[in-house]
Amino acid sequence: MLNIKLSVAQNESDQTSDRIKYINEGKIRRHEVLTGKHSFGYCIKDKHYAIVPEEAEIVRFIYDRALAGDSCNRITHLIYDKWGRAMSIRHARCILLNDVYIGTYHGIEDYHDPIIDKTTNERVKALLRAHRRPTRSDYVYLFTGKMVCPSCGGVLVAHRFVTKKHGRTALYYCSRRNVSGVMVGPDACQFGGGVRETVVEHWLMTHLGSLLHSSAKEKDHRRQALPIERALYRWSCRENGVHAARSAISERDGLAGSADPTRKPTVSYCA
Repeated sequence: MLNIKLSVAQNESDQTSDRIKYINEGKIRRHEVLTGKHSFGYCIKDKHYAIVPEEAEIVRFIYDRALAGDSCNRITHLIYDKWGRAMSIRHARCILLNDVYIGTYHGIEDYHDPIIDKTTNERVKALLRAHRRPTRSDYVYLFTGKMVCPSCGGVLVAHRFVTKKHGRTALYYCSRRNVSGVMVGPDACQFGGGVRETVVEHWLMTHLGSLLHSSAKEKDHRRQALPIERALYRWSCRENGVHAARSAISERDGLAGSADPTRKPTVSYCA
């Protein structure tokens, strides 16, 4: 019986998958969007990609400044100064690497109207590849992903640098401040600068004993409270069972009384 149910479920899943593939193939033939999401600079109009003139102007500005040699960080500041729009460094870089702006959609060329010509797109990609920094894998950041920003709650990321006073060390700063592109404003992170890895290590070694003691104390408290919680749970289950049994007996007596008016009501007790 179980095998029959599994076979029926698998068949329904395959049929659903075939229907979705057929629908997507039809959308691709008609050059329609496959999902409700769209890239910056475009909107969905009548199930097709349509250019938003205001956002398309910003996209062209990003490409022009990238060809002029500006970094993504500099470009985001220029966008904020000119349009008052906060854009992250990551978002600006994704715009420069996205083929949707040359009319390509899911690997299909000339799918919709382009904002950038292919020559400009290739030139920008060549510049980004030329300025790519090699990945440094000889240094281990001990606290990556383990600390949060006290201002906005973002994850602190590490950056390695060398100073005359401290030598080679790592600085942890807010990831949202790094990619926000805007250092002022109500939505900006207010955590200025960063914290050195040596400072975090010193604080951790100083408070490690108290942290371990509090953690062990909390575990002991939970261990002592667990039998009490189990006993309360069993008691609540028993009380619920007793109430359910009494309700069932009362309902049975009521039905019996309504069927035979001359029958005397019975009284039942449940301990």
